[in-house]
Amino acid sequence: MSEQEERQESPDELYQQRLRKLNALREQGLDPFEVERFERTVTAAQATDEARFSAQENQSVSFAGRLVARRNMGKAAFAHLADESGRVQIYVRLNDVGEASYERFKELTDLGDFLGIKGYIFRTKTGEISIHVQELTVLAKALRVPPFGKLDAEGQVHNALAD
Repeated sequence: MSEQEERQESPDELYQQRLRKLNALREQGLDPFEVERFERTVTAAQATDEARFSAQENQSVSFAGRLVARRNMGKAAFAHLADESGRVQIYVRLNDVGEASYERFKELTDLGDFLGIKGYIFRTKTGEISIHVQELTVLAKALRVPPFGKLDAEGQVHNALAD
């Protein structure tokens, strides 16, 4: 189901869908609420810093953030994760993370979930500095749909007209 279709359902229906996804994760032995610690090596601002790119390119990094956007494209997907310093684009490919992990990302994560990723920094064909994901962990499941508006890394909503 797309994020646009998701918004047309009642808040209770959306909560129930997200709860089913949480239960599916638990059935796979992956309870996101049992993850106690995820060590990150960069923030979004550090990962996307143009001045540091040449030193960081192809370097292994770990990053944790809230899923704020996603574009699925068959066997690959681009998404944006946000932390307290900003947003970073991630690239998730089936062949790199494995079928089970990719399907979890595609089918069992929603906007607002917290994800931990490990991968390396690269520049896309369009020139955007991104993280190519090699490992993906669901750190926390958002059971409530983020409200409309601009969602920052702490989950606070900002009305685009007020900002």
